[in-house]
Formats: sequence, C-alpha cells, structure tokens
Amino acid sequence: RAVFLGRLDAQKGLERLAATIAATRDFVDWRVAGKPILTGAPPAFGVPIEPPAGSAAEIDAILAWADILYLPSRFEGVPLTILEAQRLGCVPVATDVGAVAEIVRHGEDGWLLPGQAPDAAVVQAAVAALRALDADRGLLGRMSAAAAARLATARWEDTMREWMAWLECAA
Repeated sequence: RAVFLGRLDAQKGLERLAATIAATRDFVDWRVAGKPILTGAPPAFGVPIEPPAGSAAEIDAILAWADILYLPSRFEGVPLTILEAQRLGCVPVATDVGAVAEIVRHGEDGWLLPGQAPDAAVVQAAVAALRALDADRGLLGRMSAAAAARLATARWEDTMREWMAWLECAA
C-alpha cells in the first residue's frame, strides 16, 4: 500500500505521481490525500483524491495505513511528511532533491529516486523500487523497522549540533 500525502501542486511532481500510479495499479493499492494550494487542478490520478489531513491523528491514520510514502517532488527542503512517515515505519520512496538525502538513507530506511532526472526516468525508477519492495517483503519490513527506529531516537539537539556549532563560531 502506497500513499501520496501533501499539497497537490506542481512542485510535488504530480505528473510523476499520476504516471507511477498508472504503471503500478496492478500490484499497489494507492491513496492520494491533499489539495491544490498554489496551482490549479491536479492531473487525473485514477484514484479518488482524499481531503487533506486536518489533524495529527488524521495524518497518523493515513500513514499507518500505508507501507510506502511516495514523494516524487521536483524540489524540496526537508519534507516533514517523510519524518512523519518514518516515525510510523512507513518507508519513503522519494526523489533525491533538496535535503531529502539528509533524512533518508537509501536502501536502509527509504528509497531515493534520481531527483533531477526527466519525468520518465523518475517514474521508471519509482516503478522498479515499488516492484522490488513488493517482491521482497523482508526488505520492506527491515526498511520500515529502520525508519521507525531512526525517528524513535532522533533528537533536535543531535540533529542541529553541527549547525549550532557553526553559528557559535560565526558570532
């Protein structure tokens, strides 16, 4: 089971999402939750669009349903959706853009897709990743456990230590 949870805007790679859903509907159960904020109507996904989550409990319920969070973004900073997913053992399959690689260890607690590749290459890599995780449920389970473990021990102080030291030196 895979979910896209977020703004339904061009930045999020919606054409990639639609093409990936179309290519994997025979073996992936999909959910899409969100709404457009910055741009017009999203492309047709072939699955119903659920309203955006309105609370932390609703986010948790959507992510707890899913095995995989799919985020084919064109650009990002650090997507909080990935951290929320990992906390619940939901494995992110996401493009390697912005700071995504700082919170996803490819093959360990998530799967990184080529970030700046053409859409067709991103979709092809996503389909291959989803097929691999579907075929090897042990790998999916290990990645899920690693994602949950990583977030269970994450502390703000540890994450920000280097940056805070740099600030102290710069002052």
